[in-house]
Amino acid sequence: GGKMYFDVKPYEKCNWIEIRNHYIEMEELAEVLQQCSITVCPYIDATQSGVIMTSYALCKPVVATNVGGLCEMIDDDKSGVLIQPKSSTLLADAIIKLLNDSERLKAMQQYIKQTYLDGYKSWDVITERYVSCYKTFS
Repeated sequence: GGKMYFDVKPYEKCNWIEIRNHYIEMEELAEVLQQCSITVCPYIDATQSGVIMTSYALCKPVVATNVGGLCEMIDDDKSGVLIQPKSSTLLADAIIKLLNDSERLKAMQQYIKQTYLDGYKSWDVITERYVSCYKTFS
């Protein structure tokens, strides 16, 4: 929740836009993301994002601004698209381009699955690496 810095009334009339101006708990976030093709994170400042990692858990590519540590979370043009912050034109172009390219979208979904669910960034692999690391010190 918070103050809207623009007039939301025109957007409330659009059936493809839903405004939720409140803190979104994890269950609600997962529910919303499951209905989407992509996740959009137009941050102007961020160190990291739980939204991005939750999106990856659901194999959803992310369009985000290249701020803070987000470039460490998004493999540009593999798991999502990074754009410069504060540009609605670049943001809109990236969203439209990705949504209009079903092959690219599928490739990104597959990359996310291979990397985060099955691959080197999966919890199974991360756990194995931690256990291995601890065993070397004991």
